[in-house]
Amino acid sequence: MNKPGYHIEDGRVHYRDPGFPLKHLQASRMDAELQARMRERVSIAKQHGDVVCPDCGNGSAVCWFYFVSPPWTWEHLCGRAGIVAYCDLHECEIAFLQDYMN
Repeated sequence: MNKPGYHIEDGRVHYRDPGFPLKHLQASRMDAELQARMRERVSIAKQHGDVVCPDCGNGSAVCWFYFVSPPWTWEHLCGRAGIVAYCDLHECEIAFLQDYMN
C-alpha cells in the first residue's frame, strides 16, 4: 500500500518518516532465532503503553518484533537494532524503540 510521505493536520504539513525498508523488517521478523532470543525484551516494551496505527486507530493490527538492520549497515556505521511496532493492516512501521546503534 503506497502512502504519501506527509499528512495535513491543523493546516500544517507533517512529514512521515517511512521507517526501515520493508525487506529488512521482514528479514528480522522472520528470523525465528532472533525473535526467540529477544522475546522477553519485546514483551516488556509492549507493556509500556498502548500503540495504535495512526491510519486506522487499530491496536489489534499492531505486531511487535525485534529488528536488527543488515550486516552491511553495521559495517558502514549506520546499523540499528531495537523493537518495532508494525501495523499489518496498513503495512507501515508505527514505532521503533532503539536499543543499539553504531
